[in-house]
Amino acid sequence: MPKDLEDQFWYWQGVASERASNISFTESAGWKIGSLTSRYASSRGPLNPPTSWPLYKQTPTVTVKTGEPIQIAGIYLPVCDDSCAQFLYRHDQFPEAPETNIGYDPKRMQKVGTSPTTWTLVERVADSGGGVPGADDPVVQGIRLRCEAGHPCPREGMWFTPAAPDKRHFKQGEIMPSVGGDYGTTIWQWDEQQS
Repeated sequence: MPKDLEDQFWYWQGVASERASNISFTESAGWKIGSLTSRYASSRGPLNPPTSWPLYKQTPTVTVKTGEPIQIAGIYLPVCDDSCAQFLYRHDQFPEAPETNIGYDPKRMQKVGTSPTTWTLVERVADSGGGVPGADDPVVQGIRLRCEAGHPCPREGMWFTPAAPDKRHFKQGEIMPSVGGDYGTTIWQWDEQQS
């Protein structure tokens, strides 16, 4: 093979490997807090964030519990602390929703365990408006605030939980209530629209 073609082969092999690695990390919920922001590794390729992140919302009418068949492929959030979103899709080997990975041991660079959960579909609703990359304020940055029932509210405003149909206003420091139901621990989430 001529040297210039060999160089092109190895260049495009590297590009394909980099992209496949990032897709694989996303599919297996491998990103940890900060992996796509303050601890981003340039070896993963360029990180060219938009001026504003896309806007997403949970769809509480589309949920699936661990062990149930996955009907709609997409990004899902677990109703579980110390976990992360995951891409769920139905295929022959794994037709049912999995447990969620929980915790992170930085020494082993692995999850701490797994937990049964209810997964809620997340849908993209706009190409912008979900936060400003690099902003100091976590809400302006687009980081979704979450608060487990029994803990003090971290920020005054409107909050919602997949376990209840209506949003509620809480003052900072107010203890977040449990609403019961089939979801287990109530986890409140900051309403980005504040409406």
